[in-house]
Parts: sequence; C-alpha cells; structure tokens
Amino acid sequence: MKKNYDLLHAGSEALIYCLKAITKFWDNSPTIQKRPKYPLLYFALPLVTLFLWTDFVQNSVYTQAHRSIATAETCNEVTFQNNSQTAALSLPKFDPNLGTLRSVEIMTECMVMADVAEKEVKGNNYALMLSVDLTAQLPNQTQKVHQSSAKFNKTVRDEGMQQNGFSETFKDAKQSTELITTNLDAFTGSGNLTIPLSVSGLINFKDEVSTITSNLKAKICIKYNYE
Repeated sequence: MKKNYDLLHAGSEALIYCLKAITKFWDNSPTIQKRPKYPLLYFALPLVTLFLWTDFVQNSVYTQAHRSIATAETCNEVTFQNNSQTAALSLPKFDPNLGTLRSVEIMTECMVMADVAEKEVKGNNYALMLSVDLTAQLPNQTQKVHQSSAKFNKTVRDEGMQQNGFSETFKDAKQSTELITTNLDAFTGSGNLTIPLSVSGLINFKDEVSTITSNLKAKICIKYNYE
C-alpha cells in the first residue's frame, strides 16, 4: 500500500510531464501563426490538469486515512438463580483469516428481575432494593465487576391491599461497554473464549408473610473490529 507522500510525488511527476508536453507543443509550433481561436483554453489546460490531479490525490489520501473497518459480533447469555452462583460463557475467538484485529469491544448487560409477594402490608409504603454484582474474568484482563440494582416502591393506600397484600414483578437493566486495544492475541485464534462469571447479592427469601425471588440475566457480546 503506497504511502501518502508517494501519491503526492506521483502527482507532481504527472503534472511536470503535462507541463513539459505543453511547452514542447509551443516550441514546435511555427513562429508565425494565426492567433488561436480559443486562447483561454491554452492557459486553462494546465490549471484543469492540476485541479483534477489534486482532487485525485486528496481522494486517495482521504481513502488511506479512512480505511474501512469491518466488524464481527457474537453474544451469549446466562441466567443466575442463586446467590454466589458461578458460570462460564463461551464465545468464539477472532478468526485471523478475516484480517488484522484492531480492537475489541465487550458489551455487558445485566438484567435484575424479582418477584415480590406480600400477604399483608403494614403502613402505606413498601420499598425494596436489590443490589447485585456480576464479576467477569476477561481474557488477559483483570476482573471486572458490574454493579446493577433494581428498586421497587409501592404506595399502599387501599385498606384491602393492606390486609390481603399484593404480588408484583419488577426489573431493571444496566449496560456497560469496554474498549480493548492491547493484549489482542488473547482474543485471536481458533476455538472459543471462556469467560468465568460469578454473582452476588441475589435474594431468595420466603416466610409466612413475604416471598422474594430474584435472578440476574447476564448477557455478554464481543465485537471484533478488524481491517
């Protein structure tokens, strides 16, 4: 692939060639001749040539500076039902036959979901907050902890609800993206990547009055940027 200064050098050589050809044309013309019918064309020709070649060089430089970056993306997900549960997601590595890997984007989405059932409610307000941590071990990277939370608030003004309770589901999602430009060899090759995961903060509780069941759906997508 030619460097930008090679293109500029080639452009200047082509321009010199055109100017020499025009000079030779004038030198070989008879000393006494009729005045050209369109004299402006003789003066405009070098400028047109210069303009066209400059535009070509600029487009070439722009193409070099804005090379097309292709992407390949894949996702996988797992649902955690219990606190301190562990799992591992498998995602394919980047195939080096596609090109040269320039960067890796890892998107992590955590969806906290909970079912709440109360047989009776004391007072006018019911509030519950879940704070869940997902720990991921990325290839050749330090551990990443993704914190997610889900808040549930309910105002209880109906006397019947206070006596009979309620049952509802709530959820909340949080997404984060990390760009990796170093240690790319860990993402390249045949086979799959294995990303160990662990979760903490889930609540599964039940007694005669209250039932709380929570889980976390973790989704990880890897996008390979290559050329």
